[in-house]
Formats: sequence, structure tokens, C-alpha cells
Amino acid sequence: MQSGSLRRLNFVFIKESAMKKVISLFAAGAVLALLGGCANIGLAPDRVEVVDYQKMDLVNDYAKRTGMTVIWVRQPTRTVDRVAAAGS
Repeated sequence: MQSGSLRRLNFVFIKESAMKKVISLFAAGAVLALLGGCANIGLAPDRVEVVDYQKMDLVNDYAKRTGMTVIWVRQPTRTVDRVAAAGS
């Protein structure tokens, strides 16, 4: 009698673990789907991204005054009108 009830408990445990896996996979898929909606949709056709040299100069000047060294891994950018970017 005890061995029969033990088998039932093991069967229920297997079902619960499978259910937990399915729920966790569903949750992970939902999170990925939501994060995919946060992806960059691009700039408007009349806007363009350019390197922000003014910001770089400010940071480099401050670093020079305080004795620090700046290594730019990724240069800062800003979004400007396409007409303004063509003129500069």
C-alpha cells in the first residue's frame, strides 16, 4: 500500500516539475517578447546621428585640468536635423 502511494507521489512530482518548466519557459518567452518591443525603431527620415564633439571637448578639457586620462570606447552621439548635419 505504501509503495503504491509512493509511486503516485513520484508521478505527481514529475508532473509538477514538467509544469514548472513549461511555466518558466513561457515566462522567459514573454519577457523576451516584451523586450523585443523596446528595440530601436530607427530615426525619423529627417534626423541623423552625429558624433558630439562639443561634449567630447568638454570632457577632455575637464580631464586635462584634473589630471585624468580619458579613453573613448564609444564616442557620444546626438541626433540632429539632416539639413544641419549636411552644413557642418
